[in-house]
Formats: sequence, C-alpha cells, structure tokens
Amino acid sequence: MPYKDKEKQREAQRRYEKKKRGKGKLHAIWWGYLYLDSAPDDWETRIRESGYECVWAMHDKDVRPTGEIKETHVHVAVRFSHAVDVAAAKELLSSFGVKEPSVQYRDSWRAVCRYMVHMDDPDKYQYDPSIVCECGGADWKTEIYRSSDKYRAIAEMQDWCDADENRRPNGCPAQFNDLMRYARENNQEWFQALCDNSSIVMREYCKGNRHDWRDDAFAIYKQ
Repeated sequence: MPYKDKEKQREAQRRYEKKKRGKGKLHAIWWGYLYLDSAPDDWETRIRESGYECVWAMHDKDVRPTGEIKETHVHVAVRFSHAVDVAAAKELLSSFGVKEPSVQYRDSWRAVCRYMVHMDDPDKYQYDPSIVCECGGADWKTEIYRSSDKYRAIAEMQDWCDADENRRPNGCPAQFNDLMRYARENNQEWFQALCDNSSIVMREYCKGNRHDWRDDAFAIYKQ
C-alpha cells in the first residue's frame, strides 16, 4: 500500500533495499546496468576517471525468452578496496548512469568478470572478449581463468603438438616456437597461458616429443 507521506515511502524503500539488496551487511563487489538512452553522454569517462577498480561490457545481443532482442545495456561492476553498504554502492554506480534498482552485491569478482561475456552461460550469446573494458587496476583476463581452465588449455595444446598435420616438413613434431606462433595468431587463451604459467610444461612436452621422434628415426636407421 503506497504511503501518503513521501518521506515515509522513501524510508520504507531504503529499509527494503538494505534488507533485500545489501542484507544489512557490507560488501566490496557491486554491480548493475545502465541504458545508453538514459545514461550521461560521458558515462564511460566517468567510470575511467573515478579511480575505482571497474569492469564493464556492452551487451547488444541478449535475447528475451520470447525471442526478441533486449535493449542494449551495459553491465558495470566495481570492486571497492573495502566493503561498503548498498547506499555507498548506489551513490557511485548511479553517478555513472547505472539504474539504482539494478545495483546488487556479488560475492565473486571472478564470476562477475566471466559474466561479462557469458562464459558460464552457454545458452546465452557468447560475446567476444574484446568488448570488455577495465580501469582502476582491474585485470579482466587474469581474473577470468580458473585452475581448471589452465589444465584444459594445456591438454588442448598437447593435442595440437601431437597432431600429424602440425608436424614440421621433416616430420618432426611441432615444437615450442611453432606452438607460440600459432597461439599468438589463433588462440589468445593459449597465448596468455604460455606467457603466464604454462611455458615450462609445454616446452618440456615439446622437447620430449622431439626426443621420441629422434629415437624412432635412429631406430629405423639402425635397422
């Protein structure tokens, strides 16, 4: 039932939001969304100049259950250096043009980052990573990868190195520099993994393949 007294209505709304959105607690990660037609023209500049750790992505291909395309919107997430309440989160995000009712806390920064391209929602449109923007020290590419992703990438790279079609003209299995060149041009996930923490294991794997190939070649020669 609506209040006749507008101040009482606003106070009731604040109590509701504190209970349902912030659950009366403080959180460091908050997000929401904005629409381009109602956000300030300089919304992106405001985010970049805020000094806060933020990631954001424009979604223009989301589909409703009815099949129609949703209105273009931008998901904006901020990770504060300390936990804040819903009022502080709304004050900041709304200054970017984020709709206040959309502001919610999240427990996982990684989950937020992965959602920017629907990494864990295969039924939704899979956005290209290039749409994701960041500022304030945010490192989206580092945040999105889990240990399981690293191990999967290593397995995929090993399969690529083992494939006959990737052998060198002399028959030698693909070597580490072949893998690096391929990854740089064709697979950014592999390239990042190689640059960050998978180079040693893949270098040794390629070296082992080369030694096995040489052993087989010499065995044939000795016959």
